[in-house]
Amino acid sequence: MINITEKKENPLLLRKELKGELEYSAATPSNEQVARQIADSEKADQKLVKIKQIKNIYGQRKAKVSAYIYGSEEAMKSAEERKKKQKGGAQPAEGGGEKASEAPKPEAPKEEPKDGKPEEKPVEEKPAEEKQEEAPKEQASEEKKE
Repeated sequence: MINITEKKENPLLLRKELKGELEYSAATPSNEQVARQIADSEKADQKLVKIKQIKNIYGQRKAKVSAYIYGSEEAMKSAEERKKKQKGGAQPAEGGGEKASEAPKPEAPKEEPKDGKPEEKPVEEKPAEEKQEEAPKEQASEEKKE
């Protein structure tokens, strides 16, 4: 059961702002259930009710509720937040002038050699002169340690 404690008319956004207290017996009611109760008590369309917050009161079977009742669907769409864009740059297919066939295509996977082994890059070898120079340095360092 919901008790509306505060009603505020907001003509700029074409909505009523409600605050109230909700009493329940089992689990906390869902937003949809609370919206249905508010719509019934205020004689409004359930589609135009937007629940902003249901805040439980610690240790009691009560919750504080804040909700908006809009005058029309257009007012609701203009006032409510838009959902965030999907990751990966995917955008909704609204007539933005770009067709699906013009969308960038993902790169095709690179083909592997026929024998099934990935190609190995050749290892660069040092010239023989540098190898000979490194060997005496290692021997000299070993002699110093002893």
